[in-house]
Amino acid sequence: MIWTREQRQEFWTNVASGAETQVVVTGFNLDGSMATENVPPKMTDRLKASEMLARSEGDFIDKVALGGIDKDGDIKSMELIFVAPKPRVEDRPKPKLVSAGGSSVVPLTPPKYEWGDI
Repeated sequence: MIWTREQRQEFWTNVASGAETQVVVTGFNLDGSMATENVPPKMTDRLKASEMLARSEGDFIDKVALGGIDKDGDIKSMELIFVAPKPRVEDRPKPKLVSAGGSSVVPLTPPKYEWGDI
């Protein structure tokens, strides 16, 4: 069975709110059968469900399409605007260190070597 959008959203809401439970084996009974207990989802699962619900509602917009529709229902023009993520710390340009006398200052961190450099 393929869930509809509403069914997925209802499930994610139940998981995020802790209303959905799962069966967990807690041990064995005296007759040898498994002892089970219904427990709410872990916080990591609840956070993931809330993220999935937010994404399904369009809370995180990665791109926006602008355009118009003519009288025939065709798209006249469309422009895509992409929101670029912030660069990672590793990808940011490193500042050049220069002393007051104009000569370069040696940074305190050792240089990183790649295989084959040594």
